[in-house]
Amino acid sequence: MCTIDIWHISFNHSIQNLKDALSIDELLVANRFLKEHDKVSYIITHAYLRKILSHYFPNIKPNEWEFKKNAFGKPYVLTNLSEKIYFNLSRCSHSAYIIFTPFIMCGIDVEEIKPIDLTQDTLNLVLSKPEQKNFKASKSLDLFYTYWTLKEAHLKALGKGLYISPETITFDAYIFYEKPYFTFSTHNKHYWVYSLNNTILACAILNTKNIYKAPTFYDVMNFDF
Repeated sequence: MCTIDIWHISFNHSIQNLKDALSIDELLVANRFLKEHDKVSYIITHAYLRKILSHYFPNIKPNEWEFKKNAFGKPYVLTNLSEKIYFNLSRCSHSAYIIFTPFIMCGIDVEEIKPIDLTQDTLNLVLSKPEQKNFKASKSLDLFYTYWTLKEAHLKALGKGLYISPETITFDAYIFYEKPYFTFSTHNKHYWVYSLNNTILACAILNTKNIYKAPTFYDVMNFDF
């Protein structure tokens, strides 16, 4: 695998035939959710994660995949493979997106654009001082969510999540957000940001030089898993 693939998974379908793909531990986690929507979205996301991995590696059944988490909780494939594959996932209320790549430092984040009370305290938690200046000049909610998804994707690619404070990262030079997407690279770091059905999606690939093509999008509904 030498491409960057992003798979879209809608939560708007049955889980009837998906539970067989999950591990016993995942079934136990699913049953702990109090809200039915949370249970359904968890089952769909993790079942298709396994099914997509088996799409790339047909000799391994979906329920045979093994995962482990790093010290900060980022999961990775434990199963021995002939070639490396890494992934990261993100969910919103109606769907999930999973990035698959041969690059270990990959991250993805999706956020629905919703009205939010952006107090100064909130801005201080999320945006650096230069970003705050840009945001206040533009008063664009899209720009705020663009900064937020970029930071989440970057931190998830690092494998440390919010153990690093978002406001310590600055994307000040990249305020040229144009729908439906833009891309940029700097210091062996590569980023893509998309506007998709009132959501902002960002993905990051870090610590690698050779990125020639933007990610390819797939929808699980177009495949017979």
